[in-house]
Amino acid sequence: MKIQRGEGHIEFREVEDSKPGADEVLIEVKRACVCDKDIHILHCEFPKTRSPFILGHEFSDVVQVVEKEVREGRAEDRVFSETAAYSCGVCRFCQTGDTQLCLERKVYGHIVEMLL
Repeated sequence: MKIQRGEGHIEFREVEDSKPGADEVLIEVKRACVCDKDIHILHCEFPKTRSPFILGHEFSDVVQVVEKEVREGRAEDRVFSETAAYSCGVCRFCQTGDTQLCLERKVYGHIVEMLL
């Protein structure tokens, strides 16, 4: 099945859990919402977004697995997402608290690299 961008090419699909690294936790998403950015992605208004992409990057969860090198947190803790999974921390946007504008920013939902 070829994955395509654009309206009419959205589907519900089960995906396998990632395997957390030594300094990560595995969380179970309990609730997710669709925000305006998801709607823009659906309408191909973010050219940097590549398919496949999991919508609903704002979510609340319960920690399932805590790996060895994690210093804080434990299984069954309730958590919620910060929509940016990564930002560089050094550009002018990050330095002024505008991490949503960071050119290196990546959000949850990536299956393949999102940025060009």
